[in-house]
Amino acid sequence: MENVRRTPRHPHLDPWRDLQVGLATAASFQSAIRYADTKALALLAIEGGVATAVVDRVVPQTVGGTPSAALLVASLALLFVAGLAIAAWQLTLALRPRLDSARSTNRFAFPNLARRQDNSPPAPVRQHRDEVWDLVTELAHIAMAKHHRVRRSMPWMMLAMASAGGLMLLSILRGG
Repeated sequence: MENVRRTPRHPHLDPWRDLQVGLATAASFQSAIRYADTKALALLAIEGGVATAVVDRVVPQTVGGTPSAALLVASLALLFVAGLAIAAWQLTLALRPRLDSARSTNRFAFPNLARRQDNSPPAPVRQHRDEVWDLVTELAHIAMAKHHRVRRSMPWMMLAMASAGGLMLLSILRGG
């Protein structure tokens, strides 16, 4: 099958078939968006669990001691909080809805349908095809933005997990 976007310059291509391909592509991109949301939620849950473990088990056992140990604990705790906060911020941004990007006349984007107050007459297949491919483009941008935010959170999450590991190790070494 030819990989060409259907435009008025390609009148020989079937608009009905291209509409069907566009709808299937939109469904696929919506699945990619749901997958990115699921990853972000899972990573936030892991962060919450580790934060709870650190606060509940590690922090009370590592407070006090020599000044050098206190400095090490404070440094690890600072790295932990910074990594946790930045990773959580990136993951929260990944979950943020993006509803205003599609054209106001697009019949396939639900925010546009919710804003529409008139009952527009049925549109020809070519208009539906163009609108669905506009929506596919927007869904691709949304999916990429979400996956990008999840990827950007990973180094910060690894920093938080490594510092949590260091805090747990210190807790064990101090007899906790």
